[in-house]
Parts: sequence; C-alpha cells; structure tokens
Amino acid sequence: MRVLGIFMFLFCYSISYSQNYPIGQFSLFMEDPDRNERLVTAEMFYPAQAAGANQMLADGEFPLLVFGHGFVMPYTSYENVKEHFVNEGYIVMFITTEGSIAPDHQEYANDIAYMTDYIVDQATNPQSFLNGHFIPKVGLIGHSMGGGASVLASDLSMYFETYIGLAPAETNPSAIDYATNINLPALILSGSSDGVTPPSEHHVPIFESLASECKVFVDIIDGAHCYFANTDFACDFGELAASTGIEISRAEQQQIFYDYATGWLDSFLKAIPGALNEFIFPEGDDSRVNLINNCMLSSNTNTPPFDKISVYPNPGKDIIFLKNNLKEQKYLLFDRNGRLVKEGIVLDRIDISDLSSQMYFLHLEGGAVLKCMVLE
Repeated sequence: MRVLGIFMFLFCYSISYSQNYPIGQFSLFMEDPDRNERLVTAEMFYPAQAAGANQMLADGEFPLLVFGHGFVMPYTSYENVKEHFVNEGYIVMFITTEGSIAPDHQEYANDIAYMTDYIVDQATNPQSFLNGHFIPKVGLIGHSMGGGASVLASDLSMYFETYIGLAPAETNPSAIDYATNINLPALILSGSSDGVTPPSEHHVPIFESLASECKVFVDIIDGAHCYFANTDFACDFGELAASTGIEISRAEQQQIFYDYATGWLDSFLKAIPGALNEFIFPEGDDSRVNLINNCMLSSNTNTPPFDKISVYPNPGKDIIFLKNNLKEQKYLLFDRNGRLVKEGIVLDRIDISDLSSQMYFLHLEGGAVLKCMVLE
C-alpha cells in the first residue's frame, strides 16, 4: 500500500446549541494493491482543536461516518452533511471516486470498503493523528447512487455498524437483490415526491429486501430527491425535469434528515441510551413523515419515553429545573459524545453553569432519559 499524498487544512464553523468545533480536513490519495494499484480518493472532515494546518483532533473520541455521493455529485454538494455531523461529534469521510457519467457501482462499493478498512486500521497506529481519538465504530451513509453502492459495500468491511440510505438508488449489480445480505440496523429516508429515483422502484424495494432485524423507513411527506444535499446543478436539473409535488423546502427536509439520522447514529455508534426516543418511538407521532418501524430494540437502546418528567427551560443557562420529579433520585449527565460530565442527586434543579454550549442527555435513576440543550 502506497500513500500518494495527504493534505490537511482546517477552518471554523459553529452551529447553535451544538459543540463549536473547528473543522479539519484530511485529503487522502491511496492505491489499492489488490486492484492493480487502483487510485482511491477521499475527503475526511473532523472535529479539530484549533484552526490552522496540521492541527490535531479535538479532545474526545469520535466515530466515523463514511459517505457515498450521488450520481455526478461532488462532495462539496454535501457541505450540510459535513457541518452538521462534525459538530455533532463525528468524523465524516466522503469517498470521491466514480464521479463520472458512467460510474462503476461495484468499484465504488469496493472503494468505500477499502478506505474504511484503511482508516480504521490506521487509527490503531500510535503515530496516527487519529490514535486515541477514534471510536472504532463506523456508520455507512449514502445518497442516491451512493446509497445503492453502500448497500453493495455493507458486508465488504467488518467495521460497519449501521446503514443509512438517503433516497438510495438501484445499482448494477442490483442493490435491491444484494440488500438480502444486509443485517445491519438500517434507516432509509425517502422523499414522497422524488421523481429521480421513484420510491416504489428504488427506496421501498431496497427497504423490503433488507434482512435487518432493525430497519426503519422514513417517508418524508412531499419531500424531494436532491434536498438531502445542498444546491447541486446536475441533481437539481434532473429533479426539475422528473419530480412534481415537492411542497417542503430544502432546509425543512434537511432538518428531518438530521432529526432522524442524528438520534439513530447516537444510538448505534455512541451507545447513548434513549437517543431514538424523541422521533423514532412511538411510531406515528411526527406529522412531517410516514414512518414504517420494523425495529425491536433492547431497553438499553430504546428507553421508553417518560411524559411526566420534563426539563425547563430548554435550552437552559446556569440552572435547569425538573418538572414533576416527585422524589430525589440519582442522575447522570452525558454530552453528545457519550462522556459523563456531571452526576449527583436531584429533586428539582441542576446547576449547569460550568457546562459548555451543546446538547446533553440527562439520565435519571428511575429510567427517564431527557434531552436538554445548554447555553453559555
């Protein structure tokens, strides 16, 4: 294996109520010796300590998201994905091969798996900048062509823990047929007005073919094909010609994507109990979507929702209060990366004045798991 080149630069981005990470970029150019030195390229983005060249990762440990792009769509069309998930405490790697008008779907799947294995293996190297900052769990995400190719890649690496398909497209070889091999927890998001890859011909058959014991289908009412990404000329032109009935905005569809995917990934890659509760469970509570929930999760993954106890104000600053908490009980407060940041005994209030601005999960001894935001 020979490294052709690695380039790094960093820049800052902030998002409300989330960890305020500078975002580092790591460009990879690799040759795969098992495929005649095939060139495999990727762009990696990660939470960094500070802006500037060759900065290290931010304090903490972060899982990896490997992303497959849509047909002729560059990684720059997915700035929204990068910015959201890096600030949620994830390393995001876009596989940038097969961007031509005649892509090889199987080779793209092989590229996804190859670069995943390389990065995870490198993370165990004491000389790697990832060492000590990497949770060895990988989420596999793909949009359109990349969603179908990710199905083909799903069993080519042992490191994949879950699959998320964003309007996944049928491929050659068939992602629909290959989905019978997938037993990973799987989340598929689909726009009901998608005319580029009509759900009945692409997303639904892939979902139905999945062998996963835990799979969820999110049908975004009046949603589009291209709105999972930012504006992209090729995708948007195709959508204009093929899709009708789109009644929501790009920002609204992206928010639905974040709402479902973030909790899903927090549950399966960070093992945050209750991370799925607010949107996935119970079924049917979200008027923005039609939900098919074929997922039976353990109590550690899906903690039943508690209606009586709530946190206010939320977002909070200095002090948060618990409404309807009738007795003192032990609490644990975890940050978005699953690190315990505070614990104690609570009846009606918790001092949060020493916490930084981000999302936290409050676990109560009685079983409730509450999501709260903290403002500095």
